[in-house]
Amino acid sequence: MGETDIIETINQVVSKEFLDINDINELIDQIKQLEFDTALNQISNNNYHLIKLLCSEAKKSTDSNLVTEIIKFINVIANEDKNIVQILIEMESFNWIIPNCFIVDETLSANYLTTFNLIFSNFDSLPKRELLKLDDSFLDSLIELALQFKDYYETNFIHSLYYTMFGYQKNIISDGYSPLILKLYSIKEAPEIGPGMISLLNRSNLEYNMLPQCLSLINDLFTYSTEHQIPCFFFTLDIKVLIDIIIREINNLDELDPSRWQFLEVLSTIIDHSEYSSPNFNNDSRDRNQNKQQGDQEIISFYKIDDIKNVLFILNEERNSEKDPQSSMLSKSILKKLNKLQQKKR
Repeated sequence: MGETDIIETINQVVSKEFLDINDINELIDQIKQLEFDTALNQISNNNYHLIKLLCSEAKKSTDSNLVTEIIKFINVIANEDKNIVQILIEMESFNWIIPNCFIVDETLSANYLTTFNLIFSNFDSLPKRELLKLDDSFLDSLIELALQFKDYYETNFIHSLYYTMFGYQKNIISDGYSPLILKLYSIKEAPEIGPGMISLLNRSNLEYNMLPQCLSLINDLFTYSTEHQIPCFFFTLDIKVLIDIIIREINNLDELDPSRWQFLEVLSTIIDHSEYSSPNFNNDSRDRNQNKQQGDQEIISFYKIDDIKNVLFILNEERNSEKDPQSSMLSKSILKKLNKLQQKKR
């Protein structure tokens, strides 16, 4: 079938008064046969009439299979044409994206999480009417889905959900802690949140440019734990790996990269946390046994303290402090905290 015939078939399907799943599948199959640029032009024709038609069908449909096929198609083209994300918001698509995300099989839910991530990452501030739909019920369903994903061997499902959490954190502005932080601590259960976020941080780049939101969420989890004197969602080994990552990233990031400031803030928050100064966190069993044999008081050697100090001293060198006074100020504050900890344990 030639390009002209394919376009004619597409126009015939689009002109129908109602679309069923077979129409949707045919429409998608026909578009896939076009050259990529031609397909994008066809999609954007008539002020994106085709996309608006699909959104309208999804909104009124009770067939979750049809809606899922629509969302899969939208995800592919929205990666190439950000105007489509704008259309989703203009048409208040959370009205059908949210309920369908949580009624389909959890493996299919990942398609809807991708849509959330595209929306969250392309908007600095969502309209209030859409933000109101990200309510307590939404958070309950999101965390329930995360608990289903946590035992999956494939990590792409839980990672996609973390990106949705980061996007939520980005868009929900509140006095004090975000509803997500409060929800996680209220249910006292988190879906492998420590290892999951560490796994993402270990990547060279986070998808959807969500590094700031990832660091913000980690920082708030530790801060809330310290403020309310309750355990955080990171195991001892997780925190050590997190410190290792922070040291590496502070060393590797370009000067004046705002991410460096956030990594320093997270490091400061971890040092404030009681876990960092805990003997169980810092001394291994061999050290403790040796102390007991010698009859001495237990000596705490704080985890990677020399490495931390070395990278902070570098940031305080005159050349660096002139170029990046923010990092210098933060590093001086952290050094004071470390020195104070060491003085207390002598």
